[in-house]
Amino acid sequence: MALAQANHVKAELESVVPGLTVSLLGMTTRGDQILDKPLAKVGGKGLFIKELEVAMQEGRAHLAVHSLKDVPMVLPKGFALAAIMKREDARDAFVSNRFATLAEMPAGAVVGTSSLRRASVLKRAYPTLNFQSLRGNVNTRLAKLDGDEFDGIILATAGLIRLGFASRITHRISIEESLPAPGQAAIGIEIVSDDEDTAEIVSDLDHAPTAISCIAERMVSRLLGGSCALPLAAYADFVDGDKPLRLRAFVANLDGSVYLTAEAFGTPDAPEALGHIVADQVNLLITRPVMPASRTATRVAALGATPLIFPTLIIEPATDGAPLKAALAKIGDYYAALFVSPSAAEMALAPMATTPFKLPPVLHVFAPGPGTAEELSRLGVERVEMPEASFDSEGLLALPSMQAAAVNGKRIVIFRGNDGRELLRETLVKRGATVDAITAYHRRAPSTPATGLLELLRAGKVNAISVMSSDAISNLVALVPALEREKNLFPIAVYASHARIVGTARALGFRNVIETQAGDAGLITALLNRS
Repeated sequence: MALAQANHVKAELESVVPGLTVSLLGMTTRGDQILDKPLAKVGGKGLFIKELEVAMQEGRAHLAVHSLKDVPMVLPKGFALAAIMKREDARDAFVSNRFATLAEMPAGAVVGTSSLRRASVLKRAYPTLNFQSLRGNVNTRLAKLDGDEFDGIILATAGLIRLGFASRITHRISIEESLPAPGQAAIGIEIVSDDEDTAEIVSDLDHAPTAISCIAERMVSRLLGGSCALPLAAYADFVDGDKPLRLRAFVANLDGSVYLTAEAFGTPDAPEALGHIVADQVNLLITRPVMPASRTATRVAALGATPLIFPTLIIEPATDGAPLKAALAKIGDYYAALFVSPSAAEMALAPMATTPFKLPPVLHVFAPGPGTAEELSRLGVERVEMPEASFDSEGLLALPSMQAAAVNGKRIVIFRGNDGRELLRETLVKRGATVDAITAYHRRAPSTPATGLLELLRAGKVNAISVMSSDAISNLVALVPALEREKNLFPIAVYASHARIVGTARALGFRNVIETQAGDAGLITALLNRS
């Protein structure tokens, strides 16, 4: 697919720029290499573009060609989308050797798809069908269908057309039945942001109607924290009327049982405004530290919620910063670096953002879950290993690269907060590793009065609480006078990101505690299930 799209861009550029010769630099990304697991479990859409950005940084390439739906909503600093080309058919395609449509398939028939969005929306429409994960390139997916591993598969119509497989399309699923992903069927051209010459050359390929539509779609995804782990669709098109730009969107849970839709109309000069959709109402108290809380709040607000940020855990730089500086100075001596939380990543690496500092490419970088992995990616770390399911220290220790055979005799550094759990360090030492546990930040309870929070609780303005640590929920309870907790605090629904936090919340007295999947996507999915 990547080669077909690159050749398409090459032909278009050479046709619009007289005398221009375009050569291709073939590359294989991690997204192309990992074919046995869903994207949501191995790092998401960014897997397809990081190696290409390195090639541009090093001057080996002037531009990179992407399927726009695979491009993260926020590009790393120094890169820009210089053009969005005219969109191909954005519909999803049903491909089968035995059935004409999904509606004709019998109960239990197996349908393959790599997309949580497609699986979620189609499960809702066809609950008797058996939707299964399907990875690999298009040729591989068609071969699995032809080998009777699936009764039918769902692919992108645009991809089949570009690869010359249009004849394999059995049925083009309507936009109304399967709303496309943001940017689906569009090609984006990425460049180094200060490369004005390349920007001018590719500008002729920019298709304004497609670009306007995709800007609106991508804003929805950005606000909702769109990723491979969240079933989300957004599609903009042009209709008659004084507000001709129409944006339709949905967000759902994994099985399609909860499905929220929105539609808005606007003008082509303000596509971003259409990204601010309104859905279910909930007042959510976010107890995370300020920086991650603000990102969570933006995503929750896009659901139509009212986020109330009140950090019950204050994150400060470590009292003694010398050990952290020393560890970073000799980071190349380590086999692995473990960041136990988003705060650990931020406090350890953010101060280095203004310097040429870069983690060595041979260093194994580990995160316990998607929240920490996202923060590391934001800070420029390109490869992060994390558990597939158990997003905690136990999950990290279960990884093959953390077993004794891998770590015995190796040096490992753990970046954590003060008074952190000792499980990681103690277990890795038992497995033969030399471990440096570095305090990257200090955690404490808030010292200012909680007057505003207490007023909200007394007025019944809070009906949900998000917590990401046991300390955060414990500190929240301590802020509320004991005589008020039973009436104003403990009846409120608590959304906790780990079973250990669930246990803490229940032990403190909360009666309605919901365990979510890790990260903002897990919180949003849980909020949707609540509606």
